[in-house]
Amino acid sequence: MINRQTLVAAWLAASMLLAGAAVAQTLRIGLPEDLDTFDPPLLHSYVDRIVLAALCDKLIDIGPELEIVPQLATEWQWTDDGKGLVMKLRPGINSTTANPSTQLQSNTILSAI
Repeated sequence: MINRQTLVAAWLAASMLLAGAAVAQTLRIGLPEDLDTFDPPLLHSYVDRIVLAALCDKLIDIGPELEIVPQLATEWQWTDDGKGLVMKLRPGINSTTANPSTQLQSNTILSAI
């Protein structure tokens, strides 16, 4: 007869094996068309926007109550003339090359948009 400890040990071992298998799997998502470009200013289709949202963080987002929610930008204010917006980015942001992002990179990207 199988005792309770043996049954619990077998259940734990099986759970660990299943959890390990789940981690090793790849999730594939199908989309109705191919991505046009990875260049954010040139994105125009619905699929482009879905892919970009999955790969990149936003400066800010819009919450369920239509409020502005900080993401990469933690603070922002309009310039005195009302023609510019100064945004302070949260620390520790990395560029697409996994190197720390610089102000020059951020300005270059934003000016392209």
